[in-house]
Amino acid sequence: MNVVKQAKAIYIVASAVFLILGVALLIGKPTALVLRILLGCAFLLVGASKIFGFFSNDLYKLAFQFDLAMGILSVLVGIVLLVRGSLQPQTVSGIAGLYVMAESMFKIQTALDAKKFGMRKWVSILVAAIVVGAVGVLILLNPFERLNVRSILILMGIAFVLNASQNIWTTAYTVRVKAKKKHVEEKYEDYL
Repeated sequence: MNVVKQAKAIYIVASAVFLILGVALLIGKPTALVLRILLGCAFLLVGASKIFGFFSNDLYKLAFQFDLAMGILSVLVGIVLLVRGSLQPQTVSGIAGLYVMAESMFKIQTALDAKKFGMRKWVSILVAAIVVGAVGVLILLNPFERLNVRSILILMGIAFVLNASQNIWTTAYTVRVKAKKKHVEEKYEDYL
């Protein structure tokens, strides 16, 4: 199987894990220990998939262009969450908010690069990145100061669902592989 196709599939699966985690946060109230373990493992998985994706030979280099840095950051966040037993839910949500905000900033750049490539749906990527970034800022700044732990978990769940959905859609739309055609100039086709 082509490395780009593998990277695309792995990245979509890793993003789906964050999507499921976000839904779980919206539905239930995990203990602090369970939350740290789930988030730590999810960040490790996403980080590994981002690093793998960065080293794939994606044709446009859009979806994976910033993934070495974000992959390393994800792995480090995952390690911190798994090792540090004293993190409070507010600290964990701050880390999550900062991560989501950083991801959205990189997606804004991806949208602008997609525009340069002539991709028609670059505006959708841009709008989604701005919305996800706004939720990340909301979590990070916690302007309400009176939010209880359950409300913070709901905000984190919303952020993870939006961010994961955006990652899945952006990856599915922007990751391209070279098609091998006999006696024809190289053409490009979408894996989906």
